[in-house]
Amino acid sequence: GVSGVRAVVVGHTPVAVPQALGNVIHIDTAGWEPTGYFTLLNLDSLQAWPQPIEQRSGHVNGRRGQASIGRDGN
Repeated sequence: GVSGVRAVVVGHTPVAVPQALGNVIHIDTAGWEPTGYFTLLNLDSLQAWPQPIEQRSGHVNGRRGQASIGRDGN
């Protein structure tokens, strides 16, 4: 993660599903590709749509169709 900030949202390198690594959220799901899809991220709640964020570090509380990170990054 990145200290001193709530979240860092990144793209450019496609991932199969949105992923959170600490407070770094990867949302590039290759929406321009025939098998990809576009991911939206609510910047207030840090909830991804349409796919749940894949948990990588224990900092994400995901539910079917959404995932969120607390305001303090935990």
